[in-house]
Amino acid sequence: MIIKQGDAYGLPIHVAVNERDITEETLYLVDTVEVYLENGFKEYKKDGSGEISFADGAFWYPLAQEESMKLTEGPGTIDVRVKDISGEVHGLPHPLRVTIADARSRRVL
Repeated sequence: MIIKQGDAYGLPIHVAVNERDITEETLYLVDTVEVYLENGFKEYKKDGSGEISFADGAFWYPLAQEESMKLTEGPGTIDVRVKDISGEVHGLPHPLRVTIADARSRRVL
């Protein structure tokens, strides 16, 4: 996955817990999803109060131009933890790998 500095969009993140993909059919089992991208984090909350949404089989991490501009060029990671409705918390065994591509322009459009 490549994130270009200065871009603004929803970053799709597909998550599996115990080798089982989280889908529309299993989403009811999820209470909270915490996603760390470099030093910033956002959450999906079952009650809808988080910044992250779920659609089309993925959690959508909203990324503003200002946020992506602050990301460090080069290899990076996205770390994810999921709290299910029973209260158990499951971290992904390995962070998701991303590449942060440099942008020539530093202007917010």
